[in-house]
Amino acid sequence: MIGAIVLLVVGFFATIASFPESWNEDRTHGYVVAAFCIWLMWKDRQLLNPSRELAGLAIPIAIGLSLLWLVATVMGLRVVHQLVLPAIATAWAAALFGRRGVHVVGSIALLFLLAVPLWEALRGILQSLTVAVSSVGVAVFKLGARIDGQKIHFPFGTIEVAQSCAGLSYFMSAFTISAIYGRLFLTSHRGRLAAVSVALVLAIVSNWIRVFGLVLIGYQSKMQSPLMKEHATYGWIIFAVVMTVFFLVSNRIEQWDRHQPVATVVENESLDLRSTSWRGLLTPTLAALLGPALYFVFTLMPTSSQVAPDIANVQAVSTWSATPLTPAADSTSWQPAFTGQSERRVVRVSRADTLVQVDRLIYADQSQGHELISSGNTIGETLAGEKLVGPLDSDLRMVRQAIVRTSNRPRLAWYWYRVAGVETPSSAKAKLLELVSFFSRGAPSELVVVSTTCEATSCEKATGVLYEAVTGRPLPRP
Repeated sequence: MIGAIVLLVVGFFATIASFPESWNEDRTHGYVVAAFCIWLMWKDRQLLNPSRELAGLAIPIAIGLSLLWLVATVMGLRVVHQLVLPAIATAWAAALFGRRGVHVVGSIALLFLLAVPLWEALRGILQSLTVAVSSVGVAVFKLGARIDGQKIHFPFGTIEVAQSCAGLSYFMSAFTISAIYGRLFLTSHRGRLAAVSVALVLAIVSNWIRVFGLVLIGYQSKMQSPLMKEHATYGWIIFAVVMTVFFLVSNRIEQWDRHQPVATVVENESLDLRSTSWRGLLTPTLAALLGPALYFVFTLMPTSSQVAPDIANVQAVSTWSATPLTPAADSTSWQPAFTGQSERRVVRVSRADTLVQVDRLIYADQSQGHELISSGNTIGETLAGEKLVGPLDSDLRMVRQAIVRTSNRPRLAWYWYRVAGVETPSSAKAKLLELVSFFSRGAPSELVVVSTTCEATSCEKATGVLYEAVTGRPLPRP
């Protein structure tokens, strides 16, 4: 048993190691949840007893989940492979211990979901609720403010209820506290649900009090209070005060919980992790490790290190001249706001007073933080507009067009992705093509950007320049 657990930890080590990376200052409760889950597994091991009753169903599920982990890992979908890991553990335990494995490991896996950073989806909802409550407070107290989306405008300043004011940190802290309390002191699912519900309501209310308190302080001080700039401690003090209500009513929750029906599990003698038959462990463990094994095998296979030689048709146009530049020599010019690339190649193509810049960002290693397609990668920090353009030619080439604001004049950029030998302007299609690229061990993925400077008031001329640079023909006139 110990050997099987060690193999599982080694096989899924990349996912396990990714959790601390995602537990930033908004998710530090993850460490508490992880430690509590490990303790629960050790404490509840006596409830487990080897059983093959669910092996016929659990083993295929473990294989499917392991393959899903492989897909999510290759595509760089960190939240997905983190989410799949507790499910794989549950399927593995079900194959070994039957229904008791599902009951013990499954309940701990559900608790561990608090440590998976999927709760960011609630931030927008919590933010909208906070804005709505603050707007009602402004009207009731007649503060003479104008509400514009997430902003509250006073004659002497503006307060923005940003996403950081949504209260997700308080929400998750209350969730963690109440979930651990429920596992330690309550026995029924109804009692635990009641405890979590009370705690979450109090956390949301505490954030409403915090934000509207800042609105009142800003109004009374004409935005001069130090709390307008630094209010983290102020928020946690309010949260702690409001959460005392939870502990005051906890005794009532425990009394009510005693009268709720409880599903009992008979305890066995403590499970000896060293004595479990290796034959019974082999098939469930191999099924769970299928995804990591395939991932390891394919990463050992050689990949093509050559990138496509063509950039665009710019070098085929006789009236243009191309000048390759090193990134060091080009460090002062505009460049796409993509990060994590393994190499950047720059070519400047000129004709008379027209200058076109071609950037190729090459991603040879599609690991976490070095991905072509990620939420942090954008063509420019500030965009005036972005849309799909094309088809440009008989090959039905499509590109994404973005107008990037710079310190000087706006810049027009046409860009697309080249993955697994396929060019596409779609980030979703490029992400899917990463699977093809990984298993075919093809050329590195890359972003291709062709850009030029717009005139002060219009990008019409720049559009014609980029069209000729990409297609090799003048832009047709309507």
